[in-house]
Amino acid sequence: MKLFLPLAALALAACSSEPVNQTADLPETAPPVATPEPGPSTTPMPEPARYIGRWAATPQLCAGGVWRFEEMDLSTAGEVSCDFHRVANVPGGYDVAATCFAEGNRSEEAIRLRFPANGGGMTVESKLFQPVSLIRCDANKDESSKDR
Repeated sequence: MKLFLPLAALALAACSSEPVNQTADLPETAPPVATPEPGPSTTPMPEPARYIGRWAATPQLCAGGVWRFEEMDLSTAGEVSCDFHRVANVPGGYDVAATCFAEGNRSEEAIRLRFPANGGGMTVESKLFQPVSLIRCDANKDESSKDR
């Protein structure tokens, strides 16, 4: 009979319409461990690509004949535009895989951007661009974002 009473009480509790606190007899768990906030990153930010900015064939053309290089595209004063797909940093400059549009035609281009050792500008060359020497129009390459 002693065994019957606890079993009967359990059966009644199971049929009860009130919720039963099943964790009342369980020990408290430890509070969650706080995750430390991440500190400032020690990884230096990569420098912007050297070609980004406004370029022209002569200082006079900086006023209206600029080639505008962005991180992933190029537009010239001659109405040529290119979308860069891949830019590889290579000795002396960059190799760029691009799709270019000129005079209604589309072409896949392998553009070579090179910087002479004397720091005198940039040379652009591909099937579409015969070697073209350009000078930087921006006094500071970060200023190219001011006139967008």
